[in-house]
Amino acid sequence: MISILLPIIILFTCSFDLLYDLIKQLFQSSARLPSDYNVEVVKGLNVLTIENLNLLGFNFKSDKDILKYFNRLNNLDIYLYLDDIKSVNHFIQSAGVLKLYKNLSINWFFILCELLITMAIFGILFHIYKRVKLKFLIGWIFATVFTAIASVNILGFHKFEPSTKFIKLSYYLQLIILNSRNFLDKDKRTAIENGLVIIGTNLFGYLLSFFCKEERSFIGNKLILFTISGLIAIIIDFIMSKTFLKELIILNNVMIKKIKFHPIIYSILMIQIIITIMHWIIIAPIGNVKVKNTNTLIYYVEYVLIVIFITAVCNFFIEKKEIVEDKINEIELQGSLDIIRLETSKSPLIISVDLDNNIMVHNPFGGKSILKCDFWPINHIKLSDDGKYIVLINYKLGLVQCYEDLKLIWRHKNQYINKETKILNSFFRRKTIPGFLARRVLKSDSSSSLVDSNFPPVKEDKFEFIFVTNTQTIIYNRDGSFKNYPSPSPVLASALVLTPRVADRIVNFTEDKLIVGTIINNNLKFKELLFKETYNQLGQPLTRSTGKGKGYNEISIIPLYFGMIVIVKDFIAELVDVSTGIVIKKIGVGNFKPGSFRVTHSEFTHCKFCGSASINSLSIIYEDSGTLIVHNFKLDSKSKSNICLRVERDPREIRCQGFNNVQEQHWVYPDIIKWEITSVNTIMGISQTKFEIIQSNDTYKSNLKSIKKKTKKYESDLQFFVITLSDGIKKDYKKVESGTNVIAKYGFKSVVCNFGSKIEIFYLGNDKLIEEGEDLYFNNDLWTNELLFINKRRRRR
Repeated sequence: MISILLPIIILFTCSFDLLYDLIKQLFQSSARLPSDYNVEVVKGLNVLTIENLNLLGFNFKSDKDILKYFNRLNNLDIYLYLDDIKSVNHFIQSAGVLKLYKNLSINWFFILCELLITMAIFGILFHIYKRVKLKFLIGWIFATVFTAIASVNILGFHKFEPSTKFIKLSYYLQLIILNSRNFLDKDKRTAIENGLVIIGTNLFGYLLSFFCKEERSFIGNKLILFTISGLIAIIIDFIMSKTFLKELIILNNVMIKKIKFHPIIYSILMIQIIITIMHWIIIAPIGNVKVKNTNTLIYYVEYVLIVIFITAVCNFFIEKKEIVEDKINEIELQGSLDIIRLETSKSPLIISVDLDNNIMVHNPFGGKSILKCDFWPINHIKLSDDGKYIVLINYKLGLVQCYEDLKLIWRHKNQYINKETKILNSFFRRKTIPGFLARRVLKSDSSSSLVDSNFPPVKEDKFEFIFVTNTQTIIYNRDGSFKNYPSPSPVLASALVLTPRVADRIVNFTEDKLIVGTIINNNLKFKELLFKETYNQLGQPLTRSTGKGKGYNEISIIPLYFGMIVIVKDFIAELVDVSTGIVIKKIGVGNFKPGSFRVTHSEFTHCKFCGSASINSLSIIYEDSGTLIVHNFKLDSKSKSNICLRVERDPREIRCQGFNNVQEQHWVYPDIIKWEITSVNTIMGISQTKFEIIQSNDTYKSNLKSIKKKTKKYESDLQFFVITLSDGIKKDYKKVESGTNVIAKYGFKSVVCNFGSKIEIFYLGNDKLIEEGEDLYFNNDLWTNELLFINKRRRRR
C-alpha cells in the first residue's frame, strides 16, 4: 500500500503548482481581446484597470473581467502581454507593464502544426499498441503524462511552460520517444548519412544564431531547461518503474518478439527538437519577465485536503495484498513444570498436563486457568471443538468428569471402565432435532406465537460425549446420564467419519468385521460393512488374518472428509468408501511407529466432468525409527484435472481419472524428532541436523616428524521444519531448544509443542490460526462443512 500511495503523493506534490494554474484557467470567464491590437507599451503601478484598457480600445465591464481573462491564458501567453506581475496563489492580481501587438494572428499555422503533431503522437502510440496490450498502453500513457507535468514543475513552471498546444504536444512526444527508447531501434545509418545529419544540425544552429540574434538567449535557456527536464523525467520514470508502475514506463524490447521494423529513435527525436525550436522562435517573450507570487493559507489547506482525499481514495479502491514473510512465527506460553501432555481441538484453547499433576488451560489470546482434578493419573482428555466442554477419564477408578466453562458439572463412576479399558475414539456432538420440530420452532419464532401442547418448545441443542472403547460404545448426555452399546467382539480400531449432508458415522474395526454405526435421531444403529473390489461386485465379509505376528503394524483407521476411510492392517493400506464398502485403492506401506500413521490431502472441489468430489493430491505419512516416510499420489503432471473420487466408476471411463490413474511418489526425511500434519496440506515439526567436527590430536612423535591423526566427532542442532506436501520440499527454519516431549496440531495451519515447561505455537503467515465459518472448505467447522461450489452459490444469494 505504501509503495503505491507514496509515489502518487510525491508526483502530485511536484505537479501541484501546474495543476493549480490549469484548474485556475478552466474556471475563468471566456472574454477575448479585440482582434486589432495597438502597438504600445504601457507602464504603471497597475496597468490592469478599466481606465487604462478602455483608453487602448478594450471593452471590459469590470476589473474582475480583466483578471479573469489574463488568468485564463497560458503563462507564456501572459508573458507576451504583461511584465512585473504580482500574483497570490498563482492568481494574477496586478501588473506593472502591458505589451500590445498588432495583427498577431497565426491561428491557421498553429492549427496545422497541432494536427501534424497529434498525428505523430498517435502514430507512435499505434506502433506500440500493435505489440503490447491495451491495458499496458493506457497505464504507460498515464505515467508519461504525469512524468511530463512533474518534471516541468520541478524546474519552475513559470519559466518553462509551453505557450501553445503544439509545444505541449511536442514536449510530450519527445518524452514518449525517450521513455520508449528500448523499444525503438538505434540509428544504423552509414557514416556519410550521420555526417550529413550533424552538418545539417550545425547549419540550422548557425542560421538560427544569424537571423534570430535577439532570441538566442531565450532559445538557449529553453534548450537547457528542456534537456534538464528530460533527464528529470527519466529519473522519475525510473523511480516509478521500481514502485507502483513497475515495467510500465520503459518498454522492454525483450518482451516484444517477432518485430521486423522500429522507427529510428535519433531521427524522430532530432526532427521534433528542430520543429519545437522553430515554434519557440515564432512566439517568444524577449527578456526576462518578473513574476512575484505569494501563497496564502488557503493554498496550503487545499494541498493538505487533496492529499487526504488521495489517501482515502487509495485506501478504498486499492486492494490490500497481504505480504506473507517467509519466516516462522511463534507464540510463547509458560507453564510451571515440565509438560508431559498436550490436548487441542478446533478451539483456541490448549490443555497441558505437567509432572506435578497440574492441568492448565491456556488461551494464547487470553490467559491461563487451572482445572481442578482430584484423581491421578488422567488416562484420557477430550476438549470440545468450541472449547466449552472438557472431559477427563481415569481407567483405574472408572471415573468420568465433565467440565463446562472450566467448572465441574457432573462426575460419574462408570462400571464399564476399568484397568483393561482402552479408549480408541472420542468426540463431542450436538444432538439433532427432527425436521418437523425444527420447522415448527422456526415458524413459531417468526410469528411470535407459542407452540401448542402437542409440540412443546424445543430447548437449546444439547451436546453429547461419545467414546468408543475396546468393548463398548458409550454415550454421555449433558446431565451425566449415559447409554452403552456393547460390542460382540473386541474392537481394535475406531474412527468418526464426518461427511457434509450425511449422518455422522462411527467405523469400528473388530477381529473379523468392519462395523459402521450410524447416528440417526441421536441413536446408534450398527451394521456390518461388506467389502467390494469394484462397484458391481457382490459384497464380501472381512476374512483377512488378524495379523498379530511379530513386526506387523497396528491396525489404524483414518477418516477422510469426503465419506471415505483409510484402513491399515499389516503392510496394506486400503482406501474404502464407507457407504458402499468399495475398495478404491490398495497401497503398500512399511513398518511404522504406533500412533504415527496420518493421511492428508489438498482442498477438495468438484470434478470438472462428472461433478463428484475431487482432490489434487493425497498423501500418506508415517514414521519409522526417526525417519519420516511420505507416499504422495497425484495424476500425471500433464493432466489438468484432479483425482476424481467417484466410487461407482467404470474402468473404461476416460473423461475423469480416479485413483487407478495416479502416480505414486516416495519422499523420505531422516532425523525427525517430532512432527504433525496441518489442515493446509503441510507437515510441521522438529528435526535433527548433524554436522561434523574435525579435531586434530597428536598420536605419537619421533625425531623426524610428527604424525597427526584426524578423529571425527558429530554434533547436532534441532531445527523447526515445514514440508509442503504438494511438492515434497522440506524447508528448515529457526533453531529450537531441546526437551520436546509432545507435539499437537493447533488450529488449521500451526502446531504446538513443549520445550520443558514452555509451550510454543509455530505458524507461517498471519496470526489467524483458528478457522472460522467457511475459511477452509476441506476442513471446515463440524456443522457447516460443504463443497466449494456450494459455498460460492450460497454467498451469491
